[in-house]
Amino acid sequence: MEAVEHLAANVRAMYPERFRFEIVPFATSAVFVDDAEPDRATPADLEPFEGIEELADLEGFDPGLLDAASDPDASPPVPDEGDDPTPPAMVRWGGVETKNNDWMTLLSQFSEVSVDVEEAFRSPLSVLLEQATETNEPFLFQAVFTPRRDWTKEAETHKRNLKMGTTGMWSAFKQEAGAMLFGTSEEERRQRHRPDTPEQIGGTLSGGSDGPSTQHSRMGQIDLKQPTVTFDLSLRAGGEASVINGVTGAFTALSGPYYGVEGAAVDAVAREFEDLCDARLGRTGIRERFGNTNPIIVTSPDELANFVTVPSTGALPKASRGASGGSPDARSPLTATDEELLAKFDSGMCIGEAETATPDRPNIPISLTAEQLTHHVLRASTTGSGKTTAMVNDGLSAYAELDGPIFIFDKKGGSMATEYKRVHFRRFGNLDDVIHLPVPGPNGELPAFPFFDIRPQVAAGMSREAAVQEKVDRYNELLEYVLGEEQHNQAFVAQEILSNLIVALFDPVYGQDAFAISDLLGAATRMQTEQVIPDVSDPELHATLTRHFSGDERRFATSIDAVMNRITKLKERDFIWRMLNFVPEWNDDTRQYADEQMLLDLDRLLDSSKVVLVDTGEFRPASSNIFTVLMLDYLWSWVRLRERWNRGVPAPDEGYCVNLIIDEAAPIMQASLVRDEMIPDAREFALAFELIVHFPEQVKRDALDTRAYKEILRNINTKLIGKLAIDDELATTLFHEELDAIELSNRIASLPRGEWLAQLPDTGFMTDTPELVTLKPLPIPSGHSDGEEPVDAGTYSPDAGMTYQEADELQWSRTRFSYCLVPGVNSPPDAAQRAARYGTGPLNSEAIRSESTSDSSTIPPTANSPLSDLERSSETTERDSVAGSMISGDDSADSCDDSSNEDQVGGPVGGASNEFGTVLGAGTAPRGPSPAPSDSTAGIPDDSAAGPPTDDGRAAADASSEGPPANGESYSLTPAEQQFLRDVIAGINGELEGYDLTQSMTTIRNGVDGEIDEDRLVEMGYLELQSVNTRKYYYVTPAGQDAVDRTIYSGRNDGDPFEKTVHKVYVEYTARHLRNQGLLVETYYEPMAGGMIFDVAAFLPGDGDGRTLAVIAEVVTNIRPDLMIKHYDDLASFDGVRKMWVVPHTDVAHEIIRVLVDAGRLQTVPHRDIENYARLSEQAFENPQEWRFVGGRNLVRMVDRTDGEADR
Repeated sequence: MEAVEHLAANVRAMYPERFRFEIVPFATSAVFVDDAEPDRATPADLEPFEGIEELADLEGFDPGLLDAASDPDASPPVPDEGDDPTPPAMVRWGGVETKNNDWMTLLSQFSEVSVDVEEAFRSPLSVLLEQATETNEPFLFQAVFTPRRDWTKEAETHKRNLKMGTTGMWSAFKQEAGAMLFGTSEEERRQRHRPDTPEQIGGTLSGGSDGPSTQHSRMGQIDLKQPTVTFDLSLRAGGEASVINGVTGAFTALSGPYYGVEGAAVDAVAREFEDLCDARLGRTGIRERFGNTNPIIVTSPDELANFVTVPSTGALPKASRGASGGSPDARSPLTATDEELLAKFDSGMCIGEAETATPDRPNIPISLTAEQLTHHVLRASTTGSGKTTAMVNDGLSAYAELDGPIFIFDKKGGSMATEYKRVHFRRFGNLDDVIHLPVPGPNGELPAFPFFDIRPQVAAGMSREAAVQEKVDRYNELLEYVLGEEQHNQAFVAQEILSNLIVALFDPVYGQDAFAISDLLGAATRMQTEQVIPDVSDPELHATLTRHFSGDERRFATSIDAVMNRITKLKERDFIWRMLNFVPEWNDDTRQYADEQMLLDLDRLLDSSKVVLVDTGEFRPASSNIFTVLMLDYLWSWVRLRERWNRGVPAPDEGYCVNLIIDEAAPIMQASLVRDEMIPDAREFALAFELIVHFPEQVKRDALDTRAYKEILRNINTKLIGKLAIDDELATTLFHEELDAIELSNRIASLPRGEWLAQLPDTGFMTDTPELVTLKPLPIPSGHSDGEEPVDAGTYSPDAGMTYQEADELQWSRTRFSYCLVPGVNSPPDAAQRAARYGTGPLNSEAIRSESTSDSSTIPPTANSPLSDLERSSETTERDSVAGSMISGDDSADSCDDSSNEDQVGGPVGGASNEFGTVLGAGTAPRGPSPAPSDSTAGIPDDSAAGPPTDDGRAAADASSEGPPANGESYSLTPAEQQFLRDVIAGINGELEGYDLTQSMTTIRNGVDGEIDEDRLVEMGYLELQSVNTRKYYYVTPAGQDAVDRTIYSGRNDGDPFEKTVHKVYVEYTARHLRNQGLLVETYYEPMAGGMIFDVAAFLPGDGDGRTLAVIAEVVTNIRPDLMIKHYDDLASFDGVRKMWVVPHTDVAHEIIRVLVDAGRLQTVPHRDIENYARLSEQAFENPQEWRFVGGRNLVRMVDRTDGEADR
């Protein structure tokens, strides 16, 4: 019975989970009864089996059979009359001897042929399966075997005969007769009586030892046959005649040099069929006894395995493999060789259940202690593999089993946070320890924490110099993450000035211990417009800053402009600006942040077991990543401060850790803060990362970033790998002694979604590291909308204290007024609040000015105000400025206006704040009064406020080609020109009636009443002329958009900011081309994973609302190498999808290929003379069916032709 159970376990492991297995006894004769179902075994058939009661535990077995077997009065079933079986065509295999008694020698042994991979040996049974799958008629193969008596004495006799040169009695008689007649030679006598060949079994040493056993001599093979443990075997099969003829030679390949197996069709079918039905050994008659063929084959155990072992799926031919429904060996679970070692993972956060070797033992829950978690966890798998549900389970388990807070970062914008709250409510009955931070909140709420604040560091005993330098470094790291390393490092002079300005504002005598970023902007503005620096007590710092005033004015203007850009760059994301402007109140007596203020106080949170759900799904990926890095910086500062304070913080070995679970973590790991500091050093501060990615190589910033990637992999000890394609670096960090890199890759690629291969950490210092194991996911927790007993708004807690909706409302109210910046409460009003107060649009300007005399604090920024320009801060770097792309003189004036109007605020607006948004926890009023502008100048740039004049009297910076003209020229547009620009913008936005981007924009120009001077608009910097396939198009610059108070839309389905019209035209034609092929098309498509946007995506319609991604296209009209590499990597992350590069001409395609070859993405550079897109694709890409270049002009012609035919 134990053998049957082991066999059942092994068979189950070879098949997918959807397969069900039963033990189904059947009557052999019923197989060949026409139009009859096979009879089940009778109780009498089951009664002789010892231990048959244990079968009742196996799935699918009918317990009633056992009851019937034990009932002596039960009558056996009576077969129906007329159900006599029709004997089929049959084949029988027998053993064939070369000489007498050669049945004692060997057939091919299973252990040798099965490992002989190079000869591609096919299991004999695979031939039977192949033939059986090709017919719909019944086919039955039977192997009947029984132990053979010990024939050691016969073997020794036969060995002695072989030594004498005979093989039996008749052979000996002939030998003696020949010797008497002709005599024997001396050589023959020495051979017969040689002493080096013992006759005992096992004593023969002759024959080769390196090859198969069948290479031995007869005497050696007799030793290896093992006479004490052999079997008599009968092989037969029945079925359709054509099938039987095809399997006759199935076992011939197993024949040895002296003893073989041959099959032959049976003439006396009735007798053989009777033996088949009764499962009898073959009958040996007189002919068989004296012939060289016997229906009974003598086999050793190793030989017998060839006939009774079902081949693995990989050994089957394709036809049999498909019909079997089996799965390859790679799908069998990896089980631990030492399950006792896995049993040690019994406390902490449960991450799944390790499969055991046999189904009779339950799977082993795997939990990680706080100590193990501080060595970090990586989850990597494709979309839909259960990562989000795993996050919920991990958070629940960590909350229940460990001490310390849990921060869960989710940027997909899905239901993860809501689902967690539901399951937490179901399990624990309340949401008291849950803090849900949607960023931003429904009314613009943001987490409230400071940035430019050294008070906690100084209170913890850090030197002021070190604390200030840390803030300088942190700000530079934030800018590097926002701008990119290359762009950030280009303007080194600007970086130096900015760092020194931060140090100056932290001056121990004249500076502050905390300030807002608006203070930094004000200091930079005064340095730009008035050549004044903050008061400092360090003469060297004073000299370092003032030396820039005595240098070349243009160089200074360029550098200070880059400084301004580095500050106002963050203003592009208003939420970041608001957070960097927050300055909480400090209690000097307790040397802590003051109580009873709205602040995300980590000093208190880190002493709790709160679950903080940070949901940044409202943001695009770039903004979400910046916020996450900013919050991680705040968290990193505090965990180190608490260690410095030495407040008796619990250690991981006491069950405490700060658990960070970060979804879509690849961009976050690229930040130097996370990569170089937090992950390597987190263990020292009880910080644990669980990083969730689609595939680990996402961590690479570029193809050359292997060092950082390897460091991250080696610093993460627990890796949970789902279905994905692994790379060499990842493979080297995974351990299993039976798998090489290729086998490991195959096994991971074959994983079903939801299943993981787990590389677990060691259980302590100098302890064993477990091998890779297959990890089953935890079930969907109760309360989840897809789980058991889902929670809804009206679900009551177990103690019936409140409903889920009431608990969630209470949680949000507590979160909002305890941890957040709330617009209009402790931060300035947001856009919605300003619009509600003042209305929207320029028609309210008179009302605003009328209020200004009575309440100057309520003047909102107008369309042309300095703050509006700051919100559209230039991305120009110092390098761009030198090249002549400086910010315009009006922008300089705006910066000056920002400084001079710093104290227009007469009272607090939404808390203690100035017009820069500075928020003081103590409610301190703004500093430094200065006169407000008159009504006539409010909101209008003033040339007299421009920066220091140059030799020719102009402002310090030349106007940008896209900047608004100076001296009020922006107001010289004629009504016709204004209408024309508005119509062009409406046409680009798809809002101009009767026009789309497949038409020339001259139709827009011709539809305007009045004269349009295109050249004048171009010279003014309001318009750009473009063309596509001889058609004329226009692009309205940002300055032109401001001049007519209109905006070209950007975002999903609208395009990127500053995207030119020619690009949009090619996108439109590509979309139409794909629609004409019957596909569902979406422009500017962002996959769920985020981090990338494709110009066009096309989908195959599915059942219901489903759809399948089929084509992704990228339009390229100019070349930026870094973007080309990113586009390629984004496209390459989607396997099995057609990828199109739409280019205006082949020169662009050649340039893309060159960039990708230089970056190592492609290998071949086609000849420059090739101008055929198909040939380019074939030579550049390894898979031109999936990757291809497409000419934009060709698309235009094709779509126009298709539309023209449709119109006819």
